[in-house]
Amino acid sequence: MSKEEIELLRAEIIQNYNAIAQYNCVLYTAVTAVLAFAVNSDRYVMCLLPYVVMLPIHFLCETRSGNICRIGAYLYVFSGENLSGNPDFACLMRRDTVQAHLFSDG
Repeated sequence: MSKEEIELLRAEIIQNYNAIAQYNCVLYTAVTAVLAFAVNSDRYVMCLLPYVVMLPIHFLCETRSGNICRIGAYLYVFSGENLSGNPDFACLMRRDTVQAHLFSDG
């Protein structure tokens, strides 16, 4: 693996982390706005509307987290780097986890 490829993969991991942070900001803002609207209305069933916002954003965050683990597994297996000191790659420290993310279709 070339140094350039490793740097590009690390940049993609950082991009995924930033996307998750942005999704969380959107989630908090949207849920707050929807709850404020629901509390001010007479229909308290509308308090369930935040789930309409939370579930899709949760799935987006899970997809990005899976991408981070796949890239980390690729780096772990093919670059020979020791990632055990990096807490961001704690999900990769078991061999079965590495194989699961490396050979997954997603």
